[in-house]
Amino acid sequence: MQSQSSSTNFGPFELLTLFVVNTGLAGVFLLTLNHFDSLYSLLIGAFLTAIVMKFFKCKFTLKDERFDIFLLIILLIAAFFLAKPYLYVMGGQDEGLYVNMSTTYEATGSTFIKDYFRESLPENYKIIYDENNILNRVDIKAGEFEGSHLPGIYVRNFANSEYVYQFYPTHPVWMAIFAKIFGSDNRVYSLVFFALLSIVTFFLIAYEFSNRKKLPGYLVALFLAINPLFIFFGKFPVSEMVSVAFSSLGFYYLLKYYKTAQEDSESAKNPLYLLFSSLAFLNLFLNHISGFLYIPFFYLLLLMTVVFINEKNLKKNLIIYYLSIFTAYLLSLWYGLHYSWPYSYDIYRLELQRFAIIDWKLQLTIMVTLMTALPFVLSRFKSKIVELKNRFQPHALSIMVLLIILMIPRNLYILYQQGIAENNLFYYLITSTSYITMLYLTPFGALLFLLGLNKLRKSKDAAGFALLAFLLLVWAMKVHFGVRINYQFYASRYLFNEVVVYSLLLIGIYGGYLLEKTNYKKYLAALFIAGMSLYSVYYTAYQLQGQEADGANQALSQVAAHVNEKDLLLPTSLGHEILTPLRYYYSLPVFAFNRLSLDDAAFVEYLMDTYNDVFILAPEPLYNTNLEIIDIIAYKEGIFEHPAHKIPTEFFYHNTLNLYLYRINRYDYFTKNKIIRPKNYPLTNFYNDSYWTDGNGLIGGLNLKMHPDNTYLILKTGGHNPLRGDLESLGLQIFINDIELKFSKKEGEDYYFEVNPKIKELKEINEIRIKSSTFKPKDFGINDDERPLGIDVNYIMIK
Repeated sequence: MQSQSSSTNFGPFELLTLFVVNTGLAGVFLLTLNHFDSLYSLLIGAFLTAIVMKFFKCKFTLKDERFDIFLLIILLIAAFFLAKPYLYVMGGQDEGLYVNMSTTYEATGSTFIKDYFRESLPENYKIIYDENNILNRVDIKAGEFEGSHLPGIYVRNFANSEYVYQFYPTHPVWMAIFAKIFGSDNRVYSLVFFALLSIVTFFLIAYEFSNRKKLPGYLVALFLAINPLFIFFGKFPVSEMVSVAFSSLGFYYLLKYYKTAQEDSESAKNPLYLLFSSLAFLNLFLNHISGFLYIPFFYLLLLMTVVFINEKNLKKNLIIYYLSIFTAYLLSLWYGLHYSWPYSYDIYRLELQRFAIIDWKLQLTIMVTLMTALPFVLSRFKSKIVELKNRFQPHALSIMVLLIILMIPRNLYILYQQGIAENNLFYYLITSTSYITMLYLTPFGALLFLLGLNKLRKSKDAAGFALLAFLLLVWAMKVHFGVRINYQFYASRYLFNEVVVYSLLLIGIYGGYLLEKTNYKKYLAALFIAGMSLYSVYYTAYQLQGQEADGANQALSQVAAHVNEKDLLLPTSLGHEILTPLRYYYSLPVFAFNRLSLDDAAFVEYLMDTYNDVFILAPEPLYNTNLEIIDIIAYKEGIFEHPAHKIPTEFFYHNTLNLYLYRINRYDYFTKNKIIRPKNYPLTNFYNDSYWTDGNGLIGGLNLKMHPDNTYLILKTGGHNPLRGDLESLGLQIFINDIELKFSKKEGEDYYFEVNPKIKELKEINEIRIKSSTFKPKDFGINDDERPLGIDVNYIMIK
């Protein structure tokens, strides 16, 4: 590609586009170096923008005849509905994971996570940590995929405590940038920005597609601005809205280049718009793994360019452009297989196996080889193919339209069969992808869409063919193979970013065409567009009644306010949706427990010695005299996700629970609880290991004060005595200052004795005697040890 000698007019929108694509790529590039920084991304983006403008001799002008007050009004309508995007900090699902990814990028500059807390633990406590904080350990590929830490966070290297996020980075990179500019809790406003950018870009696509008529652009912009699905994903932090923005930018600048080159052959020499387009698609491919969906479409365009385009400069630049698209996709593939290996490998393997007839790797190799050779083969038979195209093009377009339309009854028929088999026909039919798609196009829009397909069938323009081909591709992949949407809004995103928005594009273009008619079609079109708009506004307005994830950030922020980096938080019996943000959004030192016991005195003693304060967070009250209640936090979570057969309306609700935050009372714990380790005191009748008694062991020199609340003496053993299961044969007795304690119970390998009132009256504990039966390990076939061993003693705790 080469620059042109003359200057290129460069409006504010082009400046914004170039800055956005460059900044996003700069952020991802820094991320691959493990040095991401929002400010550096912005500076590099601005620098690259200046370089491109200089190289292509761009002449900046504020005047832009494409935009006017009507588009601004539509953007204001959209902004009204998009206000207050959803800060979904919880983990466990994609939206929360993206938010937590963005905070990790800010904190570490990398998509890789080093669990420094786990690394700091002694080996014996790492085992306890892993049992409660690692979902699973699966050694699939050493140093790449060794299990899962939390949902969406893989264990990359277990020995080094390294994890990695599963998703692609563009969306969280932009949330991190917005957090840097507007504050941490405003990071999700990046979604609003990309939603508004998408509306402008779709306006421009319709504007160029309809020979620079603004009415079709206004219509598609309006349809997006009031569409309930578009508005929801303009506030809900999954990656779909960012994908919509970059795909529409990519298609717009490809269309603009083609249209401009048709009008002026000299313009075909200037690849600036193609550069815009390829950079936009590179951002798209680095935003979501589903970028491979676009590759067949661009390959089709490549074949058409090789065979049907004769103008030299246009053909050369387009071929280079398509090769750049394939290169961009390979770069995203490299990113995924290196920086998100488990997720990317599984997705590609599953998708390729899904359509494989033979071994999927061999089939992929054969397919790539044939696809590489095909353009060269077709160029040898160009004249014959052109002749066939002139003869059969109308029929081919009709077949494409027919295939799209037939996907609807085919989809419904599959659901009909499943519904009959499950005796739930109605539910299966109304959860079909066809029904859900028509639901968000609205009944009026669905009819305009079908009529628009028929109009597109008669198009002789390459842009019309490309739109029809793209719609056929995405309807086949998302509607034909998708079959069902189980609940929404959430699951409807799989239809949103290609099927719904580009179907709305066709509706807007066709609606604008009808409104220019002078007969009854004009009035019918106006009636349908009015009905479509009222229908959309009605359901979109319901989103004003609540906020998805409402309340969760406020509640967890209250928890975070009590804990600093020198403290420790022990969540118990809490789900991943709370654990993930505590670790990665609020950056707290967290040691999660499914079951928490403060009876492990050695463990608690280690925690109290290592951290300033140790907090416990539980979903229910904990009754322990060593705990001090710090706060009772009302946790709530607003929810908009509902069964698929309804557009959510009055079904917004809150999940609520109380979170109880405790602090281990350091003074009470160490005054009420005495931990006696034999090796620290003078011993009688203990063997040299300070672990085994000879049946009459004595721990002396204690000089410990009793506390009025002391209730039990607990003998913590290792469970190695073969007589331990028969208490009568074991004959275990405990004496404090020659006063015998009454045996209470055995829990696991620990023996509880009651501290009676007479002992509580003692001013001081001087000695503890431990009597028991003895055994010889050799007699039990354990080893060759012939020593008479009594009970094994880890330590004694008085609590």
